[in-house]
Amino acid sequence: MIREILSRTLGAVMIGLGLFLFYDVLSSMFSEWRWGYLLSLLAGVALGLFGLARLFPGQPPLAIGNDEPLMDAAMERAQRELGRFKQGVAEGRKEALIKYAIKTGYGENEHVWAIAHAFDGDDVVTSLASQPVGQYDDKVERKRIPEKDIEDWILINDDESLEGGFTQIAMAKIYKRDKGYVPYAIKQGLSNFVDLDDPELA
Repeated sequence: MIREILSRTLGAVMIGLGLFLFYDVLSSMFSEWRWGYLLSLLAGVALGLFGLARLFPGQPPLAIGNDEPLMDAAMERAQRELGRFKQGVAEGRKEALIKYAIKTGYGENEHVWAIAHAFDGDDVVTSLASQPVGQYDDKVERKRIPEKDIEDWILINDDESLEGGFTQIAMAKIYKRDKGYVPYAIKQGLSNFVDLDDPELA
């Protein structure tokens, strides 16, 4: 918690410095133009943006590579415990979501969450829970996703506890490993995950 407070305080200071630099340069530009002002202006904007990222960390702002061991282990566990998810869907008593990858207009895989309606053979019938960030022109309302393509799953119980969500937990672990802390807003959400295996994250 102290690490987060220090990080957010540093972010606020950087935003203040960025705004001061931005204002100071703009004021000077009206009296006399120099090329150095442009560099100072860009530095002010950069300081402000970097400060915003620290002040409001939100979801983990990390570029997670394809060879990240924690994420690989999370997806392997999701597949290994898929039987528990299928049972929850079959019971019809729980809201169910799956995570899988789609190709978007950016040319890269985007990992999306979809509502799981039912299993049909080796496929799960789904509908997207939210629109992808990248361009995605597939207008099919319901899609069949092969079991082998499921990267993660979540069952939402009546008491609002969550089963699964292994990649969400992994992202928090990666954030803590690389940044030294997990933002408070993320910690609050993690407390509902029954499969959380690191109590220090919540």
